Amino acid sequence: MKNIRQSKRKTRPVAVINALRPVEYTGISGKDLQYSKMLFSQILLWTILNIINPCVLLYQTITINETKSSFRVTIEAFINNMSYMFIHLEFSLTFFIYTLSSSFFRREFKQLIQKKVLRHLVSNATVSNNT
Repeated sequence: MKNIRQSKRKTRPVAVINALRPVEYTGISGKDLQYSKMLFSQILLWTILNIINPCVLLYQTITINETKSSFRVTIEAFINNMSYMFIHLEFSLTFFIYTLSSSFFRREFKQLIQKKVLRHLVSNATVSNNT
């Protein structure tokens, strides 16, 4: 977050100066804006998915001295395990959040797939056709 605030304060030179109409610097580039949107989305997702586990742990701490039936213990164990699943789910959802929130990330990912995967598949198909 500190880097984002500092990027707004940086002075950037203007490449072309138009004498008729002065060019104003808006403060943040489109790329930085998309990075900020990705970061905000990830923080929001992290907060939503990680708030469940502390609530479950707090509930377990409060009710530790109560007498519980085996059915209730089973349900509490299931909910506890599900709360940890949400923590791990956040790591896998990061890719989808980036893909949905940033056109820059989608473009870069598409170029990566084209360079690495598709060229590798084409070269393998060429080698198999030659033999």
